[in-house]
Amino acid sequence: MKASNFELIKGGLLTVPMDPKSKGFASLKEFLDGKVNDLTQEQRYAIELQGVRVSMHEYLNAEITRKELIKSGTFLKDLLNRLNIKQNRFAEYLGMKPSNLSKLLNGDRKISFEVSLILEQIFNIESNLWLSIQSKNRFVRMSKRELQRFRKFKLKDLLSNQQKNVG
Repeated sequence: MKASNFELIKGGLLTVPMDPKSKGFASLKEFLDGKVNDLTQEQRYAIELQGVRVSMHEYLNAEITRKELIKSGTFLKDLLNRLNIKQNRFAEYLGMKPSNLSKLLNGDRKISFEVSLILEQIFNIESNLWLSIQSKNRFVRMSKRELQRFRKFKLKDLLSNQQKNVG
């Protein structure tokens, strides 16, 4: 006997940690599997796209260290894998050499403005999101020592120099 949506929520199955060996977990899994099987291929792709988009936004908003950097190409590679798109087919579709796509996916080459606009058109993931991840990574890679060079710049000094030149 299948549990209704209300029964799953009322019983706390969707709100508390569950034992994967429990009857409740098996019931929830059966329910979710049934819902997934009812989806069209287009709906499944939309879910995969949304999953990558959410991961990208979470990464962009997270505090990360140099060791935790994820390159834009990694997100693209994940997207291609989730949608079952072969890299050679994708490179051909973009009019790009497979070796250049491989460099992009591995982070040896940055996503250009042009490519980010193409990715937005294909996957409906904003071009600025791809580029923002690259910018964030570049900033994180700058060590504290490198950032120290810029601490000498202060508005107070700028304004005091301006007053000296006026007077």
